[in-house]
Order: sequence, then C-alpha cells, then structure tokens
Amino acid sequence: MLDFSDFVTTSGVAQSAWVQVVASGRGEMPAFGDKLSTAEQRSALEYVRSLSFGKMFREPLQPGPGVVTGAVTNGTTGQPVPDLSVQLGIFDSTSVLEQRSATTDAAGVYRFEALPSDTTLTYIIRAEYPAGSAYSSETASFAADQAALDLPITVYETTADGAGVRADRVHFIVEFEAGQAYIAELFVFSLDGKRSYIGDGASVLHFTLPIGAQGLEISDGELGGRYLPTQDGFVDTLPLPPGQGVRQTLFRYTLPVTGDTLDLVRTLPYPATNVNALISDVGEQVTSTQLANQGVRETQNGNYINLVGENLAANQVITLRISNLSGAGTAAATGSAPAPATTNRALTFILIGLAGLAVVALGAWPLLRRRTTAEQLPVLTDRERLIDALARLEITHDAGEITDAAYRDQRLRLKAQLLDLTHKVEK
Repeated sequence: MLDFSDFVTTSGVAQSAWVQVVASGRGEMPAFGDKLSTAEQRSALEYVRSLSFGKMFREPLQPGPGVVTGAVTNGTTGQPVPDLSVQLGIFDSTSVLEQRSATTDAAGVYRFEALPSDTTLTYIIRAEYPAGSAYSSETASFAADQAALDLPITVYETTADGAGVRADRVHFIVEFEAGQAYIAELFVFSLDGKRSYIGDGASVLHFTLPIGAQGLEISDGELGGRYLPTQDGFVDTLPLPPGQGVRQTLFRYTLPVTGDTLDLVRTLPYPATNVNALISDVGEQVTSTQLANQGVRETQNGNYINLVGENLAANQVITLRISNLSGAGTAAATGSAPAPATTNRALTFILIGLAGLAVVALGAWPLLRRRTTAEQLPVLTDRERLIDALARLEITHDAGEITDAAYRDQRLRLKAQLLDLTHKVEK
C-alpha cells in the first residue's frame, strides 16, 4: 500500500488520476463514483492530501483565456519541425496538475488554448526528437493581465561522433573525516556543432572511479536507471545536446585513508579547458605534476589547498599526492572524529549540485559540518524532507507508479524548492 504521508505519493501523480481512482476504483479498492457525491469524493481527497507535505487538493483546472504557443525548430537544419508531438505540463508549487498533448502544424508551431492564466501555475513544453532524445522549453508563468506565453523549443539531429565533447570545467573537492576521504567530482560539459551526441547507442558519457572507491552517489540519479555501471566506473546514457555548459555531472564517493599518504589518481575522460582541485587544508602537503599549486584559498567554510590546470587532453592522468596526513593531526588518519550524519552528507551533496559552480568553487562541501543557527533549523528540516521526497520520487518512478512526464515535472519542482531553501540558508 502506498504511503499517503509521503510527499511524492500525493504530489507526483496528476490530480486527475486521483479523481479517477476514487470514482472508478483500482485493484482491491472499490469504485465510489456512484456511492459518494462529487463534494464527498473531493473531501476524501482533501484529507489524503493533508497527510503529506504537499498542498491540499485543489479543484480541477478550469478553462481560461490563456494560450501557450511556440515554434519547434530543428537546430541542425534551421527548419521547422512539422507533425511532432509535444507535451504541455501544468503544475503548481508542488504538484503536477495536468498534462496535455498537441502536434505541430506544417510551420512547426504548436498551440494550447483555453488554459487558466493563474499566476501561481507554471507551464513547460517537452518534445522528443527523435524518440529517446528529449528537449524542454523554459518554464514560464502568466503575469497579471497576461494571456499568452511563447515557449519555443529547439531540437537537433543526432550523431555518434563525440569529437566535439569537452569538459569546460572539472572540479575535484576532497575533504577528510573519520578515516575517510570524501571526494566530489563535477564536470561541466559543452558540445560543439549542431547535433546531439548519442554515443554508441548504449552509453553517451563515460566516467571512471579510482580503485577502492566506495559509496558512489550521483546528484541527479542512481545506477540502474539513466546511469549504468561499468567495470571501472559508470556511464550516462542521456543524449548530450549541443551548446555551452549544457550538462553538469556531479558525483561523490569515498576512499579509505589508512596511512600518511593518499594518492588520488584520476584520468580525464574528455578534453578539459579548466581543472580545479580543492583539498581541505588540515595541515597536509599536496603535490601534483599536472596541476599548479596556487596555495591556500580562504573561504567562509574553511581553508582549501587549491591546484589548477588548463587545456588538458583527453586521457590525461592527474595525480594528487596528499601526504603528511598523520602528522597533520587530522581525523582523516586517526578516525577519531565522528562521521557526519548520512542525512547531512546527502543534503550537502544535493545542495552543491543545485547551488551551481560558484558554490562549488568556494568549497561548499564543508556545509556537512557547518553549525546550524536556530533560525536555520526549520529550513534545514524542510530541506531534508525535500531530499527524502527526491529519493522516494526515484523509487516511485522506477516502480512504474507514476508516468515519465509526472516524474520529470515533479523532480523539476522539488529541485526548484531546494534551490530556494539554499538561498535562504546562505542569506
């Protein structure tokens, strides 16, 4: 039985689906359409929604003066894309409310009419071209007294040639705690040309892990879905669209620290324009023949030894030798300090991905040990609930209990809420 106190259960399913289940029944649940009035059915749904973190059940969307239209353009050829199915997602701050479909005309233009122009609603358009390569418009809401939104989409032909793939920025962040090195890696990808890169059909982007790596976490997924394990790491199967900074891939793992020295050996899978390594300064020494030591960088979250490199080739091996760990008096070698709570580590992991490159560059990873003020406690509580909702959303989607479109919409909303909460704490 589903947990109706779970935010994802009540918000990840379109409200029309809840109405249908109550009226027509499902599985062992009988139909109540002929037993309860519409108002009574709505009251039951109100109660179910009140058990969760989500908003109370709202009335079905009523037709309004709103119009959402836009052109779908093939960015490879510059031509419009006719006869393409596009999907409109409508959601409020927590819930997928409705999904509609339309087909582009001969000029590549789609049109949705009779939409509510409520300023609290958000609209997004999605399309697949070809099948398996998904593209989205920007999200938008009607302003007061506005009745039309233009949400264009650009799609691309595909290619298996990965020569144009590059990492504009690569970040390595290393921290020590309780006999472990916590390592985060962030890749910011760009793709030259006018075609989406689809790899070999089974994998698109490849990532390796060092020998002995444990506890792999990927910021926007997990192994077995979009990401698949390999003998030496994992691959991302999602096609890469062309453009600058079109994808950020953030993942984290741990390595045991058993002696005085830790050699972190990494091989760049793609050409890298800028490489930036930040190692928490606990009194150790850090050397590398591939990266230049810029000294200690002071941040509000602590000091970091900063090493940088530019214009490194694909398959370049980078070695960070971190020595004098035992002499630094750090818990990395002794294991004497308590490990940070798993929830806090997961919280920090997600926040780094949401807060963007500036936060990563400033060493946001120590948030896992930052003291929380009394004023921040309610915000952190909401964060943890949202993080739990993200995790449960993945499980619910993998189990086939919500549609792909509902999953994408809800995931977008959860991440937007996390970003808002991040700003509150940082202030």
